[in-house]
Order: sequence, then C-alpha cells, then structure tokens
Amino acid sequence: MADLPTHVRTVHLTLILVCVVTMVSLGGVSPTELDRAQKQMRHITQIKAEWSQWLNRWGLEQVQSLERKGIRQGSGAPTGIHVCDPGIGNWSFQLKGSPMQFLLSVRGTGELVFANAVKKVTGDLQFYSPTQSWPATLEDFKTFWDSAIAIRVRTIENVSPTVHFISADGVDSTYAWAPPCASSSRGLDLQFQGDRIYSKRVLQQFIEHLFCGDIPNEPATVAVPVAIREDRASGSLRSWLVQEYHLQAAAVGFDKDFAELNKVTAPYMLLPLDRAALVLDAEVQRSGERVQLIGLTLPLRTLSLTAAGIIMLVQLYLFLHLQQFQSPASDTERIAWVALYDNVFARLVTLATGVLLPITTCIYVTTAHFSYWNLAFLLVSFMMAVCSVPLFWQLPHVYGQVTTGRENRTGEI
Repeated sequence: MADLPTHVRTVHLTLILVCVVTMVSLGGVSPTELDRAQKQMRHITQIKAEWSQWLNRWGLEQVQSLERKGIRQGSGAPTGIHVCDPGIGNWSFQLKGSPMQFLLSVRGTGELVFANAVKKVTGDLQFYSPTQSWPATLEDFKTFWDSAIAIRVRTIENVSPTVHFISADGVDSTYAWAPPCASSSRGLDLQFQGDRIYSKRVLQQFIEHLFCGDIPNEPATVAVPVAIREDRASGSLRSWLVQEYHLQAAAVGFDKDFAELNKVTAPYMLLPLDRAALVLDAEVQRSGERVQLIGLTLPLRTLSLTAAGIIMLVQLYLFLHLQQFQSPASDTERIAWVALYDNVFARLVTLATGVLLPITTCIYVTTAHFSYWNLAFLLVSFMMAVCSVPLFWQLPHVYGQVTTGRENRTGEI
C-alpha cells in the first residue's frame, strides 16, 4: 500500500479535470444552425408581440428629434373633426394619419403606411399601426425589416376649415367643421388621398392634399383639404430595433441579420408567424440539442448525463481511497500533495477542489439540462461530498500520525 497517496492524488486530479472539462464543454456550447434560427425566430415574435409598445417609444423619440430642430409636429392639426348641420345631420370624421404618419418605402411596391399618430385628450401623441395584424408572416417581416431604414414622416400642419360633400353628379356642398356635436353623430373615417384612390370627381376638383372617404350606401364622397410637411425620420429604425432588443445583427438586411432563420424557414416563409414558429420548434426537437466537443457532435442530453455520472463515480472512487487512508495500518510514503499539507489554506483548497467543485458542476448540469437522472446523480454527489469533508480536513493529521508511527517502528528495528 506504499503508493496509496499517489492513487489518491491521481483520483483528485482526475476529478478536477472532469469537472473543468464538463463546465467548459456545456458552458461553451456551439449552437447549431437550427438553434440559432430558433433564437432569431423568438426575437421576431417578441418584436411582433410588443409592436405597439416599441412603436410608441420610437415614435415619441422621432417627435422629440424633430422638436430639437425647431419643428413642432401636429400642434395645429386635429385627429378628428365634426360637422353639425340640420340639413345633412351630425357627422364625426376621424382623420386617419393626422397629425402625423410614418411611411415605409417598399421595393417594388411603393410606399406603405407604417404608423399613424393620434392626439390623446392630454394632447400627447399616440402611435399605432393601421393594420394591426401586419406583419402576419415571415415574408411580411422580411419586407418590413428590409424597408425600415429610410422612413418618411408626413405631418399635417393644418386642416382646411371647410368639409366638402361631393355628390355623384359633382355638386360640391361645403360645411364648416366645429367642436363635437351635442347629439349623436354619424361616423366616417377619412384616409389620406395617397393611401386610397377615391372617385375621379374628387381628384379632378382638388389639386391639393386631401383626406377622403366614401359615404357607405350613398353616391357621395367627403373631402377635407390639408397642408402637409415631409421630413426624414432620424436614424434607422432597423438599427434602433437591433439595439432595443439586443439582437446579434449588423442591421444590414434580413438575409444577413437573420441568415440562419432565412435559410431554415425558406419553405414556410408565407405561413403565419405563430405557425412558422411551431414548425421550427418541432424541427429543433426532432434534431435534439447538440454540443461540438473535440471534433465530435454529441447530443446535449447524453453529454450532461454522462458527465454527471462520471463525476459521481470519480467522487466515489476518491471517497473510498480517503476512507482507506484513515486506517492507522496504512503504510504511506512522503509525497507532495496539497491535501497532506497541515495548514488552513491548503485544507480550504482541497475542500474547494474535492468537494465544492464537483457539487457546483453537478448543480450546473442539472439546472441547465434537467433530468431525473441528473437530479439523482446530484443527490448522491452531495451526500458523498458531505461525508468527505471531515476526511479531507483530518487527512494531514492522520497522515502525520501514520508517518510518525512508521518512523518510530523503523527506529526501533
């Protein structure tokens, strides 16, 4: 048994090595293409889910940027106007896009209204997308992402004091708009003329910018002339979103910013976002999580189970050696091993590497990749670590007694 300390030291070093390799391997996981695509999909679904929240933050930043340039946006333009006249009844008109609109320039399509602003009772502006379901698909999001670099701001600076009711035969009846009517009103949403082509009679009669709306079930159109101002939004919305959501993207375009997602989801880009996410999740589950280690691609679950089991077995082997080493009959040789140094610092280092390190590693493996097997390994590892603490702490003293006894026996002979 003369080489027992060498065995114990070897097992101790092996335990340290296994723990370090396990932590580095699982902590430095090299995600696969599917994993990266899934992460990118989650970012996109989060942006979609929080659309109204971040849109308002970004819109208010744009308003503040314009105000710093001395441009007061929408101060004199209402969101809604009213006509109160006994001859035609009481009308309430909502100007969709007043006092401000943001427009995307979509390649091959033209301009798309990205967001409208409305003025709340407090006077503050609130921004919303005219189509709440957009972007509905990954293809829609790709269109948005590729266009969200140069956004135009259209501001309604003032609204004509008169509202025009134009009949089918071209007769123009004008009425002054006023505060809200006392009695209930008929409602009609008016869109900016560039957003929809209304009857030719309106475009022939007016050359300025208009808010227009066709009255349902009546051959008549309502038109309100307005004066507008156009500016460029400050900065790139795409870059703003990259920073806002901490995306690992260069903000250069969908194909490069979401390269893995664009490649993996190519067959189902036209599916609704939630369904596309489900299909991608299913693909990831079928493939399983994997780790690249020393040139091998291993299933993550297999690696975590194997590592936890090896740590437990090495702990058990070390524990059995420590128990044997406590025997006064053990014949040992003087050898350099930190566990045999009789000072507090050496003992703390020994406990850290022989007790704390394996427990920490097993906890990390269990929490990162939970399974009942890993939990069982953790419990066994914890019990052995607790039992090993007094053995490690008493080891220098026991070793000293054994060595002294051996020397005394040698002297007597």
